Amino acid sequence: MVKIFLKSICNFTKQLLRKTFSVFFFESLRNWLLNKKGLSLSIRRPKSAVRIITGHISIEGRAVNLKHNTTAPVRVIIKHAFFFWKKKQILTIALTPKPEPTNLPEISGTAENNTGFSEKISMRAGVWTLLIQAKASNGQWITGKRFLLFDYPTLKKKLWRPYWYRNYKVWTKIEKRGLTRDIKDEINRHITSMPRKPTFSVILDLSRSNHNIHATFQSLRNQIYPHFEICILGYSKTHNTISAFDANNIHYLENDKVLDVHGDYCIFIDAGDCLHPYALYEFASALNCKPELDILYGDEDTIDRHGNHDAPFFKPDWSPDYLEVLNYIEFPSCYKSQLAIAGYSNRCLYDLALCSTEVTQNIFHIPKVLGHRDKANVINGEYQRRNKSYCKSLQSRLKRTGRIGQVSEHPKYAGAFTYTSCLKTSPLISIIVPTNGSILEINERKIDLLANLITQIHERSSYQNIDVVVVENGNLSASQENVLKKFGCRTTRFLEAQPNIARKINQGVRHSSGDYLLILNDDIEILTDDWLERMVRHFEKPGIGIVGCRLLYPEGSIQHAGVVYVNGHPQHVSRNRKGDESGYFFSTALVRNYVAVTGACMMTPRDVFLKTGGYNERFPINYNDIEYCLKVRQSGDRIVYDGTCVLTHLESASRTSGIKPFEKELYERDVSRLLSSDPYYNHEVFNTENPSFKFCINRKSP
Repeated sequence: MVKIFLKSICNFTKQLLRKTFSVFFFESLRNWLLNKKGLSLSIRRPKSAVRIITGHISIEGRAVNLKHNTTAPVRVIIKHAFFFWKKKQILTIALTPKPEPTNLPEISGTAENNTGFSEKISMRAGVWTLLIQAKASNGQWITGKRFLLFDYPTLKKKLWRPYWYRNYKVWTKIEKRGLTRDIKDEINRHITSMPRKPTFSVILDLSRSNHNIHATFQSLRNQIYPHFEICILGYSKTHNTISAFDANNIHYLENDKVLDVHGDYCIFIDAGDCLHPYALYEFASALNCKPELDILYGDEDTIDRHGNHDAPFFKPDWSPDYLEVLNYIEFPSCYKSQLAIAGYSNRCLYDLALCSTEVTQNIFHIPKVLGHRDKANVINGEYQRRNKSYCKSLQSRLKRTGRIGQVSEHPKYAGAFTYTSCLKTSPLISIIVPTNGSILEINERKIDLLANLITQIHERSSYQNIDVVVVENGNLSASQENVLKKFGCRTTRFLEAQPNIARKINQGVRHSSGDYLLILNDDIEILTDDWLERMVRHFEKPGIGIVGCRLLYPEGSIQHAGVVYVNGHPQHVSRNRKGDESGYFFSTALVRNYVAVTGACMMTPRDVFLKTGGYNERFPINYNDIEYCLKVRQSGDRIVYDGTCVLTHLESASRTSGIKPFEKELYERDVSRLLSSDPYYNHEVFNTENPSFKFCINRKSP
């Protein structure tokens, strides 16, 4: 075993020395070859041929074709230094950065060197060979510079916090030890001084299960808030077991009807599940702050027979579209008694949630773990056995809201639901495509972006009532124009010299006539034929302002699965994760509400677009889609992300966002005030760097 280990170390060292030698020794040979081909390549960054990096590397320089005295095309090839069978990545670098629009407000930091090339590339951990190549007049790519890169995981960022900040099980044990007697005394004083002391009816329905019922009763005994009653449904089978508990504190509901409860609010709980000792207190405290509330719900986790906590579900604030694929407010939740009596008539918690949220919007989320599900019930599938009745409840929801569709359990994700919609009408969808007529090279394959997209829209889409408007710069090739004529696309020419995507989109909207607008990048590929139906179906619900979809990089990882707001700036959540993963409680694979979605593929009603003023043209390249989403949210409409609609975004996973300093400053000054915090992503318990719903305590420094 030791010999094998030493041999591996020796082989690794040999390859490393060989790579380092090739980087330095062939430098003069590469320069000679460049001069022979009439090329000049100078690199300002990186300065050294062997570099240790952390997460990314910046490349700057100039490439000149000496024969024609013009700028030469440049590309970068990234390949693993040791695992040669791994697929290499080819990244074309943008040449000659475009000047900023002159009509923007003067903001410091906008000076830019308008010659050469500049790119910032994100890297993964490992040892990499990076080649910078220039293109000769005969079309041959010549390697001019070669670098050896060592990318180590950023251990400092991971180790500066204690282990328990990133381990939920350990963190909960420390939190329990922090609940001192002084804190409990302070809470008791607060309860005594409450002007309103609501009474809660904790309803234990034993018709579903009576497993581990003693743990449930013990959690109710431990409640620090005293004003509650315990109500039992379906108690006959376990009457002898229950009688050992304080019988004076139990109310047996006659004929198993919730109508007989005495409390102001009802809380439903299954045998084996537990309430946090402060759960009723938190509900009562919230009701004192907001007496108008009808429904309250908290976060949850699981607990095993040893008292270990795991699998926390930190829920979003009220998300009506998320509720239609997952009963995420089921436990722990608190309903006004009138709603509980009316909604629990068929003994289905999902039906209670759906019916109640149709008659009230006074719904409040308490971002604290107030309930603990019995891990044994989760493992044994106790909660999945009720899915048939949940399907019926969701089917009834569609009927009540005037929609046509067939609900079914999700074939891959237990506990989640999906429905196949049948649109009542087929409204005209105007697809707005701003384009530069570019031809992209991806892994040595040339793709005419515009022609590729237009062809796929018409040949792969089952939805037919569409109207395509292409906003071009007057530089389309004859073949591209032929494709547009073939499919009957309308075109409008953008005449300004300075690039402004927002103005292009607004111009395209003015030349369109559809009831719904689909803003679509030209570097998109269609994967499913019913993608338009999946997006437009959401507008059959009231209050929807924007619908986005899941976008994947060409290699299959996630490019967009919703936008979250952390540290005052928008970021794509779960970026670079596996494209086929379900996500945190199905946040990637199914439907969810977010504060924003990307403008690379965004559908919105025409009247909403016009009412909010469309895209803000002061943001020519970046932030214009985010600013539009925030305006729509501020007007009262919701943003929906539909993970069942999947497209490919022909953008490199290694390319970082090219946000200019003036754009960032303008955003922070004029837009960030529209949203103080993200209601759908709890930045206190989720990671904020490369956000992906990972547990991470982010306590503010004192």
